[in-house]
Amino acid sequence: MITDSFTLFAAALAFAVSLACTYYVKRRARMDIPNHRSSHHRPTPTGGGLGISLCISLCLLVLTATNGAPYLGCGLGVALLAFTSWRDDTHPLSPQLRLLVQLISASLACLPLLFSINVNPLWGAAVVLGIMWLINLYNFMDGTDALAGAQGLIFTLGVLMLFPEYGSAEALLLIVTSSAITAFLIFNWPPAKIFMGDVGSTVLGLIFGFITLQIAETFNQLAACLILLAGFITDASWTLAARFLNRQRVWEAHRLHYYQKMARKFASHKAPLATYLLLGALVQWPLALGALHATSWYWTLYLLAAITIHALLCWQYRAGLTDPKDCLASPETFTSN
Repeated sequence: MITDSFTLFAAALAFAVSLACTYYVKRRARMDIPNHRSSHHRPTPTGGGLGISLCISLCLLVLTATNGAPYLGCGLGVALLAFTSWRDDTHPLSPQLRLLVQLISASLACLPLLFSINVNPLWGAAVVLGIMWLINLYNFMDGTDALAGAQGLIFTLGVLMLFPEYGSAEALLLIVTSSAITAFLIFNWPPAKIFMGDVGSTVLGLIFGFITLQIAETFNQLAACLILLAGFITDASWTLAARFLNRQRVWEAHRLHYYQKMARKFASHKAPLATYLLLGALVQWPLALGALHATSWYWTLYLLAAITIHALLCWQYRAGLTDPKDCLASPETFTSN
């Protein structure tokens, strides 16, 4: 039985573990050397998301003991993805291997739940692909200081506030995740002393997909969860589509997301961070609440509104399109976080 006192203890422990782990990694991690696609200008340690992944894994281990199979599958998926992503942070792996691991991890995380409710296999395949996309887009969007952590808190705190019907297991997972992210942000706040790395960003994408599956029993609830993630979903999808339509090599690293272009325009990582935090608290949380209580199909209007706001920023900053200054800029020209 998960009590309030146990949840409070778990939150404090997750904060302490994430803080200590991030500090340790910061002293020993591989340095991320800036290049022409970077949004930072000095070598910075990476892999700081290891503490977040460790806390999530430990929480899923506890939930497996109390709630069974769905959490066991997710725990195995998180462990596999975190281990492979950590290896990728230190010794880059091939894209094919990373995609295979993401497929296995997403399947482990969602298929036990889907099988238990007899979901059509085609829908099950679509869900696995959707979670793989969430894993990748979260990784794509981890490119400026504190942005991935801020999006994580927009989602976790938003779900905690807006979904009173979730169970104690989901609440524990959300609270542990938000506590671990908060501790990491102490080191990742602009100017960042360490980056999250794939070990953190990919696992957050997976766990947010899993939480959405666990709590979204209606289209209204699904729309609310997607609204909370609308910034990352819209920017990543728009940028990928724009690059594909302009015949760019979509598999290559770049800095053409609107949040990256905004950071360059204002010569500060705080610009996209402030934008995300303000839109998350003042726009996305209210829209998610509206979607939850919408009648009939009107939840689509709230979801479209959230997507449109970020799409307008994508359009304004020409996300996915290469400008002359994008080609000429070097890391040294971006001198302020």
